Amino acid sequence: GSIAKDGFSITTNMVSEEDTKEEEDQNCAGMPSIQAISKLIDKDISNVYTGKTTENAEIVLEFNEILSIIGVKVTKSSAEENLSEYEIQIMNENQEWQTVKTGIFSFDGNISTIHFDKFEENKDARVEVYNTAYVKLILKNSTGVEMNVSLSELDVLGKPGDNVEILKENGIREEVILWQGQ
Repeated sequence: GSIAKDGFSITTNMVSEEDTKEEEDQNCAGMPSIQAISKLIDKDISNVYTGKTTENAEIVLEFNEILSIIGVKVTKSSAEENLSEYEIQIMNENQEWQTVKTGIFSFDGNISTIHFDKFEENKDARVEVYNTAYVKLILKNSTGVEMNVSLSELDVLGKPGDNVEILKENGIREEVILWQGQ
């Protein structure tokens, strides 16, 4: 299931009209801006984040501890929101970004659940487990022009017990064997 997001930090390269600057006081020069992207980890899908960029949109979650994760869940703000290609990266033990999954979003309603497949997508029931303190969701922008993104929530899926049932897209429950990632 989803991991509790208390203590998580979130940043993005997108700009939102709802981003604000802290009031400057005399003791601190240039307080950091407050990014509206934090709406994606507030556990309230009615709070929508809308941002834009001319590059690939990048959202980085920092857990502030090492967690065992098996995927992410993206909740878009509406059925009209058009998201296509994604890439998911983790920070490995060498402090380098490592791609663990790429693909095209498949939404059930407004929710897309992405598991880190052990081998080829949808051909193997095993799910890869990664131990990391960071995950980066990259929304590919193939247009070369400004891209608008509206999302409601971003969840990280944690490692349950040894074996877990995952509801496949066709509604059939299937046992999944977890493999420990490197």
